[in-house]
Amino acid sequence: MWLTNQWKQQEQLKEDINMAKRRLTEIAQELGISFDEAKERVFKYLSEEMISGRGKNTWVSDEGQVLLDDCVPMPIIYRGPILSSAPNPLYVMVKIRELGKKVPVRIPARLQRVLTIGKMIYVQCVTEEEQQKFTYIKSPKV
Repeated sequence: MWLTNQWKQQEQLKEDINMAKRRLTEIAQELGISFDEAKERVFKYLSEEMISGRGKNTWVSDEGQVLLDDCVPMPIIYRGPILSSAPNPLYVMVKIRELGKKVPVRIPARLQRVLTIGKMIYVQCVTEEEQQKFTYIKSPKV
């Protein structure tokens, strides 16, 4: 009886320790980024005490997860009307009120004829190394 209680306590302690850490592959999948990108960010922004394991078996502590969530950029979504088509048929010019300017937005090839002047579309802004890229996205579900 005493041995089974001690064994249960040890198992509970192991579960508590494992709950404090999560695999980097799970975190990357949850954030929607590749494993290599997540690994690069982990080693760039977190200290060695927050990381354990190697390769795909890398684990991140609770404190590291909080810091990693803060350093992963969230995409910004805007909405605006199409003003004109651009010289490249895969782009349209969209007026974004929040930015106060018109920007070129990349659209899928299958929507070239459907997206006409005056239609309201949703635009996602991704900032990469001081450069903003705007792409068309489907209207978000609420």
